[in-house]
Amino acid sequence: MFSGSVCYDEGESEAESQSSSMEMSNPIFQLYEAVRGARNNQGQVFSEPFQQLPSRREYPDYYQQIKQPIALQAKMKNGEYENVEQMEYDLNTMFENAKRYNMAHGPPV
Repeated sequence: MFSGSVCYDEGESEAESQSSSMEMSNPIFQLYEAVRGARNNQGQVFSEPFQQLPSRREYPDYYQQIKQPIALQAKMKNGEYENVEQMEYDLNTMFENAKRYNMAHGPPV
């Protein structure tokens, strides 16, 4: 599933990459990578709008409407997930947040 040559993200050190490789057997990491890498038929990454929270300056009403904003990337980097169920809960919350906000405001954030 995770074979191929080593490629570091921009700004990522070799040490960070090595610690990431050790996580590849972790089901939480595997779920995150599967969600993060999923693409549609045109090659667009589905998770892109969910990786970071919307800008507070550009979307102040988002934070008034959405009481539990979630960004997967930050929670993964901070090691906040102890099990797959916690990540599943956050994924469902993120999708519900997006539906709630975008149904009231038109095109996705």
